[in-house]
Amino acid sequence: MKFKPGAVIRTYEVKGRKVVFRWPRLSDAKDLMEYRNSLVSERPPVLPITKPDMTLKKEKKYLKKIFKAMKKNTAAMLIIEVDGKFAASLHAKKTDPNSSILNHIVEIGLGLYKEFRGMGLGHAIMEMLEHVSTKHLKAQIIMLWVFGYNKRARNLYKKHGYKETGKIPKGIKYKGKYYNDILMCKVLI
Repeated sequence: MKFKPGAVIRTYEVKGRKVVFRWPRLSDAKDLMEYRNSLVSERPPVLPITKPDMTLKKEKKYLKKIFKAMKKNTAAMLIIEVDGKFAASLHAKKTDPNSSILNHIVEIGLGLYKEFRGMGLGHAIMEMLEHVSTKHLKAQIIMLWVFGYNKRARNLYKKHGYKETGKIPKGIKYKGKYYNDILMCKVLI
């Protein structure tokens, strides 16, 4: 699977809606900037970043960096469109691509705009992330971090064979309360 900006990887139909998974292109920078800032602004936050401060200039710089990593097969980023509308960005990256003893481990991350949650995209997203992680990045272990209060996401990951393998107790502080930051892994070897 070779990276080609904007190329469609797979399409699905979910509840009568057309879902497209594709590689990103530089012209996605504005949508990605708005998406990231939106997830940071949610309460509780979806991303562990405190301020929605992504700018178009920063996003373009980040995309160029990701494109280089994708060409080296050390990272992958996917865009999801639902009925032609930007819905999400997914990523997978080798945890340490320069290490001969750790480059079989890939970390994934995902999030959806609120309006696209609960429509059944989670399973398609997990399948696609695993496909890209194994085929593009040669993953043998896939890991992810999930906030302890996100029970819906943890249940989705468990259905896809991920197991809780660690946590940072009280690793997330939100509105004066502490929550666990949970590490989940799927071993493919």
